[in-house]
Amino acid sequence: MKNDLYTVDEIREFIREDLPMIIGGDERLLSALPIGKWIGGSIHYFLAEGGQPIVSETKLFVSFLDKEIFEPTLIKTYTSENLTDIFDDYPGWGVSFIIIPRLSDCNEAFQFLALESSELLKSPLIGWVSGAMLDSETPPMVINGSTGNKFINEVVVMHCSIPENMTPNVDIINVFEPDDNGPQIKFEKNTKRVSDAIVNGEKKNLYDYLIETYQKIDLTQPLIANIGGSTLNTSIIEIDEKNKTLLFGNAISKNLTYQLSKPVENFTEKFMGEIDKIDGHVQFSCNCLGNFLHGGFKGKSSEKLNGLMTFGEIAYLPLNRTMVTLTISE
Repeated sequence: MKNDLYTVDEIREFIREDLPMIIGGDERLLSALPIGKWIGGSIHYFLAEGGQPIVSETKLFVSFLDKEIFEPTLIKTYTSENLTDIFDDYPGWGVSFIIIPRLSDCNEAFQFLALESSELLKSPLIGWVSGAMLDSETPPMVINGSTGNKFINEVVVMHCSIPENMTPNVDIINVFEPDDNGPQIKFEKNTKRVSDAIVNGEKKNLYDYLIETYQKIDLTQPLIANIGGSTLNTSIIEIDEKNKTLLFGNAISKNLTYQLSKPVENFTEKFMGEIDKIDGHVQFSCNCLGNFLHGGFKGKSSEKLNGLMTFGEIAYLPLNRTMVTLTISE
C-alpha cells in the first residue's frame, strides 16, 4: 500500500484487513470509518502523488504502517492536565504517533511542556496538529480509531512497539538557516504572544525593532533557535499593529536564543533536494501548511513528498515550516 488519498469505502476495507494507519481528512469522513488500529485528525490540505497540492473534503489521506513492523500497543487520549502520561506510556522499544487539535488547550500546553520536559526524548514521538479549512469556524478534531470517539480538546496518541532489530529514524527537513549577521534575540518568559524582547542585549519592543530595521515583518521567514545542533523554527502568524504584539505559531522559550532566518533562494529545489536524500521507505510524513501555501510544490514529483499539509509538525518538539518523516532501518 502506498501513502495517498483514498475513499471511505477503500479505507473501510483496509481497516477490515487490520492494517495500522494514521488518517487525515474531513471530520465527517473520519466519523464514517469503523473502529480499528488507527488514529485520525481533521485536515483538508495534502500533497498527493506527483507532488500535486490538493484541498479535499471527499477523500482521506492514509499513512500505512507496516503491520510486520508496527504493533499498536495502546491508543489513548490525553487532556492538558495529564500530558506527561504520554511519556510514561511510551513503548519499551517503538514509536508513538500523536495528533493534537490546533485550537485546543492541549496544543498550547504541549508546546510549553515540550520546552521544559526531560522525559520527551525517551522514545520517538512524531505527528501533527490537526485543523479545519482556513475559512471555516469548525473546530479542529482528533479521533481515536479504536473507539470511534472524537475530541476537540484532547490529544490522541497511538503507541506502537517494533521489533528490537529495527531502528526508527525521525528526520526533520528544514531548509531555513539563521542569519548570522542579524540580531541575537532572547525572551524573558515562555510565551506565544510577544511584545518585548532582548535584542542584542537590549530590551526592545520586537514589533518596533523589526519595522524600524527591516521596514516590514515577513510572515514567510521564521525565527530560528539551535537545540543540540538541530534548528527549531517558529513563525510569526499574526501581527497586532495597534498593540504592537506578535503571535507565534509555536511557543517561544526563555532558555533559547533566536535569530532571524535568511531568505531562502530556490526554496522548492532545496526542499526537494533534501527529500531525495531520505534513505528508505517513508512510513509517515507531514509537511507544514506554510510550505503548502508558499513552497511552490505543484508538479514536483516525489513519492516521498506525499503527505499531510498540517498546522504544525511534531518530531519530539512542535515545529513549523518543516517536513518530518519516519523511516525504519534494520
